[in-house]
Amino acid sequence: MSSRTWTYAKYAALPNDGRRFEVIEGSLVEMPAPTRIHQRIIGELFAQLRLALLRTEWECLFAPVDVKLSGHGVSGQLETVVQPDLIVVSKSGRPEYIEGAPVFVLEVVSQSSV
Repeated sequence: MSSRTWTYAKYAALPNDGRRFEVIEGSLVEMPAPTRIHQRIIGELFAQLRLALLRTEWECLFAPVDVKLSGHGVSGQLETVVQPDLIVVSKSGRPEYIEGAPVFVLEVVSQSSV
């Protein structure tokens, strides 16, 4: 599934069947499930960031949450929708996805994502 014509609307219409996808410069890419060690690392980092941000205008969110980056890529026209491991964003904003680059992004690198 990678015809370089994927938009956020097409991506959002995919069935919720447990499979994970991202849209990279218009191409749909299936993502593998994270490992247990990966989840432990993300869990600990999330807990620490959440505590640090408690009384601020920022919040820490963990995947899966869609981050829509429009107009990126070589042509400047293709959409990208990613689900970083952890992000920090303003508490205000769209409830269904994050529009534009978060203030902070953390991705735990694993063998499948190198």
